[in-house]
Amino acid sequence: MNFRKFYIFIFIALSQMVFAQNKGVLKGVVVEKATGETLPNASVTIVGTYYQTLTDFSGEFEIKDIKPGTYTIKVQFIGFSPTQINGVRIKKGQNKPLRVALVEQNEMLNTVTVVGRKNQVDLEQASSAITFSSEEISSLVAKGVEDIVAQQAGVQKTTDGIQIRGARVYETEYLVDGISAQDPLAGTGGGVSVSSSSLQSINLMTGGASAEYGGGSSGVVNTTIKEGGQKLRWSAQYSSDNFTPASFNTDRAEVTLSTPIPFTKKKLTLFTSANA
Repeated sequence: MNFRKFYIFIFIALSQMVFAQNKGVLKGVVVEKATGETLPNASVTIVGTYYQTLTDFSGEFEIKDIKPGTYTIKVQFIGFSPTQINGVRIKKGQNKPLRVALVEQNEMLNTVTVVGRKNQVDLEQASSAITFSSEEISSLVAKGVEDIVAQQAGVQKTTDGIQIRGARVYETEYLVDGISAQDPLAGTGGGVSVSSSSLQSINLMTGGASAEYGGGSSGVVNTTIKEGGQKLRWSAQYSSDNFTPASFNTDRAEVTLSTPIPFTKKKLTLFTSANA
């Protein structure tokens, strides 16, 4: 019984050896033609069959158990022109060596245009706010902070101050460079009477303000003042509505000066303005 098993084992082993000798092996390497450097992860396919493999880190590949015959080998790699080798003969028990050189593909890609659209509603902004830059402020007819703010929806200017969304005057918080400019007694914004030419920006929040602005239950007027620059700049403006000798006219003059302070190690600057 043991001899019978031994003979069966020998028969199977010899059959496998004969079967292996009836197949061929395709081995090779894929390189770049210009430099001779190997190309890892290149695709090697025997056309018309299910035989396919990728080159290893050294650019080498091996396909086993190929039936004898004549095949077409196709080699592809990203950025290189694919190469097809016809008439590759695979014989019984033969290791067919193959060296494939790929040429880099110089192809002009089409221009890709990416168009981005800003959302009409900022999902990350909880408050209702609008900001005026210095350029926008200088182009407005209204020159005072209260006059500029009063032009917005939900804001009304009264003799006592600014009312936002119908609330009382003292429910509006006034800030200049982040510091409260609110009258501690009347609650009005006496500190916002700043020359328009001195304004860097005005930020108006009419609802949904964070806890940082707890003093303004109806809204917040946050004013930022300009800073001095590294170059000497000055401006002067004069306006008047005195068109007739008998008119009750209003004359307005503004002068600003921005300059670096000489002989200072920290490059200090100065900005000043005056109006009458």
